[in-house]
Amino acid sequence: MNNRNIENLAVSEILGSMLILSITVAIFASIYVGVLSERPEIETPIVTIKGSLIEDFVILTHYGGEPLSLDTKIKINIANSSENITVKNYLEDSYKLDGEWNIGETITYQISNYTGKQVEVIVVDFNSKDIVFQGFVKDTFSDISWYSNISGGPDMIYILSNSFAIVVYSADNDSGIIETIKIESNGDIGEKIDALIFDTKYCEEPNVFQVSNNIFAIAYNGQGNKGTLLTVNIDSKGEISDVVLDTLIFDSNQGLNTDVTHVSGDIFAIAYRGQGYKGTLKTVEIFGNGQISDSVKDSLVFEPLQATETSIVWISENMIAIAYRQSDKEGIVKTAAILSNGEISDTVIDSLEFEGDEGIDPEIIHVTGTIYAIAYEGPDDKGYLTTIDISSVGDINDTIIDTYIFDSDQGKEPDIIQISEEYYAIAYRGKSDLGVLKTVRILPNGNIIDSIVDLLNLQKTCNDPDIINILGDNYVIGFRSLSKEGYLLTVQIEKNGNIY
Repeated sequence: MNNRNIENLAVSEILGSMLILSITVAIFASIYVGVLSERPEIETPIVTIKGSLIEDFVILTHYGGEPLSLDTKIKINIANSSENITVKNYLEDSYKLDGEWNIGETITYQISNYTGKQVEVIVVDFNSKDIVFQGFVKDTFSDISWYSNISGGPDMIYILSNSFAIVVYSADNDSGIIETIKIESNGDIGEKIDALIFDTKYCEEPNVFQVSNNIFAIAYNGQGNKGTLLTVNIDSKGEISDVVLDTLIFDSNQGLNTDVTHVSGDIFAIAYRGQGYKGTLKTVEIFGNGQISDSVKDSLVFEPLQATETSIVWISENMIAIAYRQSDKEGIVKTAAILSNGEISDTVIDSLEFEGDEGIDPEIIHVTGTIYAIAYEGPDDKGYLTTIDISSVGDINDTIIDTYIFDSDQGKEPDIIQISEEYYAIAYRGKSDLGVLKTVRILPNGNIIDSIVDLLNLQKTCNDPDIINILGDNYVIGFRSLSKEGYLLTVQIEKNGNIY
């Protein structure tokens, strides 16, 4: 064999060995990649957590995304000190049943010695060991103040130009009290300005409304269950006249669950639960100086069976709508015509059952155009929001536009207010009877976006919350605790529904 053949053979053997080696490496690499691809990776969960500081408590709410393990670690840094806790030790027992920290569930942890210091919270996922939340928490409430011991109410009006709130309520001894309290436009709550006991005998479910510049009226169930209406004078400094200006008994038998709307000029309409629990609508005349006409202008029994928890809203120049709970707990809305002189139509214009099972404590408000929203406690104590269509002449569309459950645990005594064109806030008594504030979005066509925009736990037991606007993004919520303490707290709600 010549040298050239020997060289060719050597080259061939080398190439063959390299080829075999390449194939071996390729096979090994493919097996390696395949094994690695089958190996499970622990990914960082995508989750939204909102934190706030309320009095001495750090509040962390799972606001959206994936659930977290009960073994999730939380580190709280206050200046140069740190505290470490685990979710399972501070989550309510009922929330632990599924073994996870889920959307809407809240961690509450008490801290101390934090005044003037930054409070940082770091949440670390147990499985991935990654940080899923890190940030500084601060006071959510602009201000909070206890104002009195009360047994009923409160109901409020805010006087923007003079920066004070008017609060009416039933006291522990059943007397009726009206107070003025300083609240700055930035949400700072000041001292009481003045107070007047307007009924020393009995006051139940008071409802306050403005008649003219300094004249205010209160409708309530008075002594002997008489439906009572009276007027008082409150000057620009918040000082209340020492005497009631005028009084009218608009129902000598019963005047419960009163709600009032302005009709035209000096005419006002009162919807309430009258004698025999019948739903009753009456018109009265209240002059700008506080004088009340000596008799009711007109009357209509809009519900002959039973109407409780009435809520009235102005529809158009001569039309109102009333939402209420009927005898078998159905939620009903009806319309009636009222002329500018106070004359009421002899019959109801139209009617709709918006809730066939339970429509407790309904609150109806205008959305836009012919669209209206009703917040109420529905079946199984859940919080419901429903939208309907009511024309300017009182015709109610037979089909409900949309319904959304804003709280699947408990949504008692909801009070709803419009924040901006499409955003609304609902204050109510939630799970464990704690106060809750949530924001939702309702489109101009009445469709409700099926998710909560934002939420805030008030961290106090709450009855009959009432929320009103102060100025811009600032709002005040009045309520009474289960121990009958009256509270005012101020919060900020952006036009997009974010609470901060």
